[in-house]
Amino acid sequence: DGIDVPGLVDDLRTAESILRSCCATSNVRLLGLRSAVLPLLAYASTCREPVDLVLWAPVLDGRELVAGWREQHRRQLDELGRYLRAGTRSDDDELLGFVLSRRLLDGLEALQADKLVLPAGSRIQLAQWQPSPGTDAFVRAQRDAGVLIELLQLESVDAPDWDHPGQFDTQLFPRRA
Repeated sequence: DGIDVPGLVDDLRTAESILRSCCATSNVRLLGLRSAVLPLLAYASTCREPVDLVLWAPVLDGRELVAGWREQHRRQLDELGRYLRAGTRSDDDELLGFVLSRRLLDGLEALQADKLVLPAGSRIQLAQWQPSPGTDAFVRAQRDAGVLIELLQLESVDAPDWDHPGQFDTQLFPRRA
């Protein structure tokens, strides 16, 4: 059936449970990098107890995330010559050379971080290079719900060019596990 958001949420729940039992601690801090923030927030929003998260360069809008992946895929196929044979076409379930579950893409597109409210008393450390209206809306929604947020503003000149379609070796994009 492939990977989907509910499966990722279940995986995160299991991983946190294992960490708590292996480390004999109740204090577990979970890290979400870029696009992994959305499934992490989907998980955290289902928790009954406060959570402790670090969100690094978070992607908070699922529609923008998937649209960006699709545009990068299109540019690599049609403009930049990622593939050696001219006219290479991918199947509908391929994105950047990986077969992805349609349910995963649909589930990610539906996620909007400012609609995912964490339990009161949760803590978030959010590191970002560029502030955005989406980040502001997310921070407001969480603070209104009683979540403590620490913002770490990184120097924008240091931001990596994550999505440059010509830098195939340095990109972050969905991968099959």
